[in-house]
Amino acid sequence: YEHVGYLYNHGHALHLARRAYEQACLKVNPATVAAFFAEVLNNGGSAHYGLGAAVEEARQWGVVLLPPCGQRTDRYVVEDNAPGQEESRSGRAVRVPLTAIRGLSPRAARHIQVARTLFGEFVSLLDFCRKVDRTVVTRQDLLLLIKLGAFAWTGLSRGQLALAEQYYAGAAQLLRAADRDPSGTALIETDFAEGTARSLDVEEWPPEVTAAFELAHLGFYCVATHEVQRHAKRL
Repeated sequence: YEHVGYLYNHGHALHLARRAYEQACLKVNPATVAAFFAEVLNNGGSAHYGLGAAVEEARQWGVVLLPPCGQRTDRYVVEDNAPGQEESRSGRAVRVPLTAIRGLSPRAARHIQVARTLFGEFVSLLDFCRKVDRTVVTRQDLLLLIKLGAFAWTGLSRGQLALAEQYYAGAAQLLRAADRDPSGTALIETDFAEGTARSLDVEEWPPEVTAAFELAHLGFYCVATHEVQRHAKRL
């Protein structure tokens, strides 16, 4: 029995080496690298350096991180690259969940997910304001989501949405008072949704501004370009 301790340590070391080899294979394979880093981020990022280091390593391996979206889940999930977004080497990207936003309460994030499940996907910012409980998802929460690009699926810029946010909130309150069933829609809702923000001649916020919002409320950059990313190839 004099070598029992050594054999145990040897087997343990072999098992760890095998796990490290499997993870390395997942990381270098373009077909699995996005899913690999999505699971890493779902488990808190790097064990030694935290979430920010895991995000930067994912970016180095060609994985694009997409900003939060009001239509998505509460976990980091793999998606195809959206049109107009930065292309990744694998053609896949990782979507940042609402629960990763600093300043957005877990209760508000859960409420958005429940409202989407009960009443279907949101079709506009007005529809969003109509379906969620504004005592749970406050105006500060809504502005925070706009700043981080969570309503990019509406086709409107952050500048347009931020400028028309109070109009949409007031219109949604009127619709909720007239009809307590948020799943029902009417022509007046279409008029409200289409008639304001699209007519506003507002430029999109510069990349430096969106990058500052991402760093402040996510702890890392998503697709917003900043100086290092802009000159990454030259560096």
